[in-house]
Amino acid sequence: MVTFEQIQSIVCLGEGLLPEALKQKEHPREIAFARQVVWYFLKAYTKQSLAMMGRHYGKDHATALHGIKTVKNLMDSDKQIAYKIGVYETRIQALVDFEKNIMTDKLIEVKELIKVRVFDNKPLNYDLITIYNKLVEREISEQAIKNESK
Repeated sequence: MVTFEQIQSIVCLGEGLLPEALKQKEHPREIAFARQVVWYFLKAYTKQSLAMMGRHYGKDHATALHGIKTVKNLMDSDKQIAYKIGVYETRIQALVDFEKNIMTDKLIEVKELIKVRVFDNKPLNYDLITIYNKLVEREISEQAIKNESK
């Protein structure tokens, strides 16, 4: 299962923010948006309650729920935001795939690099995620070819 820290790292990397910025009391639009996106993905990928989601940033459950709805509405009305959210989702899904053990030796190596960065609370490197996604795609293609030849 993907964690709060992993989701936060992916969103912060994409938005060019440090994770600490999301805990600020003032809420410029870019910080509020990043917080809302984190909540959106927490709702989709974890079993955290809205209250727990809000607590990560000193907010309540109603604020988290409002943020999730805001992201959904923005995705429906703004293609650029929908694309950006899709990119984040691809990166998060890459981490979820780790848990499903879709791996070759190279995937294991990349997985360990990503785990170290997340464990050290460092933002994930976009190139690392890209490499992982390509390796997963290749592994899936190879598996499909093997299955077809049987």
